[in-house]
Amino acid sequence: MIGDPPRVLGPQDIAQRVEDAVRPLLRGWSHLAAVVPASAGALLLVVESGQDPVRRIALGIYGAALVLLFGISALYHRGRWSPRMHAVWRRIDHANIFLMIAATYTAVAATVLSGGARVGILIAVWSAAIIGMALVTTPLRLPRAIEVTLYVLIGWMAVVV
Repeated sequence: MIGDPPRVLGPQDIAQRVEDAVRPLLRGWSHLAAVVPASAGALLLVVESGQDPVRRIALGIYGAALVLLFGISALYHRGRWSPRMHAVWRRIDHANIFLMIAATYTAVAATVLSGGARVGILIAVWSAAIIGMALVTTPLRLPRAIEVTLYVLIGWMAVVV
């Protein structure tokens, strides 16, 4: 109304308005749309994996990680979170990238490798992924360059190991 004092915005209000203004309109929608086909694909992988229990479990791990990756990412990017919860969802979202890398290695190792090579790569990748997940889920935020470097190093571990 005329004569009412202007509303004073706090820092969180300003930050939210800036974020809303610059957030791409479709952010998160592609991941939300991917949850259903990823779920169907994950189920199909397990059903068609044959009788080998190691292969079936490995493909189940991959499928579950894929659905989790898309689902969490959709929640993180589509939700309207307080700054505190936004930071929590960001950490979970980024941790899922490490999980997805390890799950992908699990599926490949179970279907292509055997013996010591399989065990060695899985121990190395899962150990590195768990360390990566721990690093990105702490309240201290890693510089983006370090986080991305860790993703790439773990992703390329098969070349090194």
